[in-house]
Amino acid sequence: IKLLEKLLSQRDGIHSEYGALLRYTQDYQKRLSIIRKVLVQEKEMFEGRKVSDRIVRGKETKSVEFGAKVNNIQIDGISFIEHLSFKAFNEGIRLKDCIRMQQKLMNVRVRCVAADSIYANNVNRKFYASSYSC
Repeated sequence: IKLLEKLLSQRDGIHSEYGALLRYTQDYQKRLSIIRKVLVQEKEMFEGRKVSDRIVRGKETKSVEFGAKVNNIQIDGISFIEHLSFKAFNEGIRLKDCIRMQQKLMNVRVRCVAADSIYANNVNRKFYASSYSC
């Protein structure tokens, strides 16, 4: 926590001195905002306070997670972030978005899908059966 605070302080000093000359992309500003939000959450957790809007779910050995939640797709062993949010969301309803993203990235129609069991709901089954078959 202290190291991240130090780095952000140094970054802010550079911004104060040279900010008018620097051009920050929207992506950079978003990432900086996420870093600051995670730092606040880390400090709250370290001080024994509860983090509001934390993501609670079971995953491997941890029963509680906080910070950003990511839904990703994997194409030929390479992962792509399909959706990132600090609010809890059900990734099981994002199958159509994942397929559309892959088709857009690869410029090829998806022919077959492999997914975790959370995607195996009736809406996705109906969508898959009507549009795709392996």
